[in-house]
Amino acid sequence: KVDHHCISLLVSQNGFDEDELELLKSKEKLLPKNEIDSMIKAKLKVWKEMKQSGLLSKVSSSTVFEEDVQEVEQIMQKKLTVLKPSMAINNEDAAIKEQSRALFLLKRKYQFAKNNPIEIMNIYNLMKSRQIFNVELFENILMTISRFDSEKNALLAFEDYYGWNKVGDVIATDKFFLRFALNCYANGLFETARHVEKILITDNIANKEDFQSGHVCAAIQQSQTTTVKDFTLKMKPCREELAKFHENIRYHAIENINLVIRSLAKFRMTEEIFDLFDCLRANRVKTNSESLEFLANAIVATIDAGEKADTMKDLPKSSLKIPEIVFVGRSNVGKSSLVNCLFNRKALASTSATPGHTKHFHFFVANRDRTDVPPFCFVDVPGLG
Repeated sequence: KVDHHCISLLVSQNGFDEDELELLKSKEKLLPKNEIDSMIKAKLKVWKEMKQSGLLSKVSSSTVFEEDVQEVEQIMQKKLTVLKPSMAINNEDAAIKEQSRALFLLKRKYQFAKNNPIEIMNIYNLMKSRQIFNVELFENILMTISRFDSEKNALLAFEDYYGWNKVGDVIATDKFFLRFALNCYANGLFETARHVEKILITDNIANKEDFQSGHVCAAIQQSQTTTVKDFTLKMKPCREELAKFHENIRYHAIENINLVIRSLAKFRMTEEIFDLFDCLRANRVKTNSESLEFLANAIVATIDAGEKADTMKDLPKSSLKIPEIVFVGRSNVGKSSLVNCLFNRKALASTSATPGHTKHFHFFVANRDRTDVPPFCFVDVPGLG
């Protein structure tokens, strides 16, 4: 049958019907308007030439044979050769169009490959080989690479991007290289972090004090991996770095402070975390949602949400001597949402926009039978009117 064969042939040879004009405009959103118009004019001209030459009648019968297809393709090639000057697009414009399409596809691919080191490096190498110098995507990829356990890839990516920034192929966003180094420190890529730090200080892009949060993160991780058995000796370098950090806390951005909170949370160093939060409050440094998220991750290891009661008389008698915090308030003011927020869980306590959704006393015991973090209990209760 001709239908699909004819369509694929005409589309592949740049022939479009006038009815497809609007469709083409809606599909070609990645191209500038003037470029779309020139392509459409060229396609329509080819189509009209085919109609005038009777070429379309050749492929509009009920069946089409291979010989006919070959003849149509030969005639089409001749027509395209004749029409080539009128439909030629500037080579530079064509390259821009191709890069725009490639960048769009690479961004989509990146969204699905954030946790895959091999795919991330494939995207990076593809951008590098095609010279697609997109700052946003490159910096996202570099920050993702800094989370993976590969000093080699992190060093390679930094050297490339820093070199392109020096010669002007890209213009890195403000303090990007500092953020990259601090992330490498926080994620255990110490060789890369020290290399970047040395270069940035040499080139007067950053000062040694700018890397203090990174040094604290490194000290925290090394205190947990050292073979020293004496706890006091093991923690001494870490506590010294934390003490210096507390002294200069007001000079650090909250994003860099959060790296330290995250590192402390990773090893459930709750005492040090609360000391740091006390220091932030004393120096009137405002935390953000990320700070509280890392805090919740540190102090909540497990949650037991099995116990509930209908009335005060039915309250469970627990043998655990732990703090219990009850959230009391009117219906639909967000008591259950607050429990979820403090535990950093999305749907632990059931929530609804309808008043009176919570009908029982719900007990949420955190860190039951844990020794590394303190146990406690949140109680979510029905609304009071």
